[in-house]
Amino acid sequence: MTTQQGVEIESGAGVAHPDVVVAAHARVLAGSSARSRFVEVAPGRRVHAIEAGGGEPLVLLHGSGP
Repeated sequence: MTTQQGVEIESGAGVAHPDVVVAAHARVLAGSSARSRFVEVAPGRRVHAIEAGGGEPLVLLHGSGP
């Protein structure tokens, strides 16, 4: 795992996204107060979360394909 300006990202083999996508993700979040992390929701099952701001929580979910 790599940390850049408060952004935690993963790269390398076995990751869902190619390194170029991970790098673009880091550039988008660089300089913002947003924090990128992974949350284990079940043994061996993780979801990616981006946290930013304050106040009441807002959760936005999207599908990963068919």
